[in-house]
Amino acid sequence: MYKLLKTDLLEQLIANVEIINFSYADQTNYTYSTNTTLYDAEALIVVQNNLYIFSKNWETKISKIYKFSTTPGTYTLTSIGEHYFDVLITGVSYDPNTNEISLIAYSNPTD
Repeated sequence: MYKLLKTDLLEQLIANVEIINFSYADQTNYTYSTNTTLYDAEALIVVQNNLYIFSKNWETKISKIYKFSTTPGTYTLTSIGEHYFDVLITGVSYDPNTNEISLIAYSNPTD
């Protein structure tokens, strides 16, 4: 993951890019197969200098939540929680005024 200032991006500067590396602690199989991966993750938010990833599990529809720092470095992520949804999580938004999140999802097109 690359971390940079929005102003640098708008000005097309890349000198101040920082790198955040991460892996999932419980992932042992790195073989990709369409619509079956347990570690598909498209939903990401930042809350108080922490990143939160919501996974999209094609098989069980259980979304695992991972939390780690926005500080550049290398992290091995362990799930801080999980929730079953009857849909696939594909996006998330955070409202700092209400401290609420909204999840964006869709039904599995292969069902």
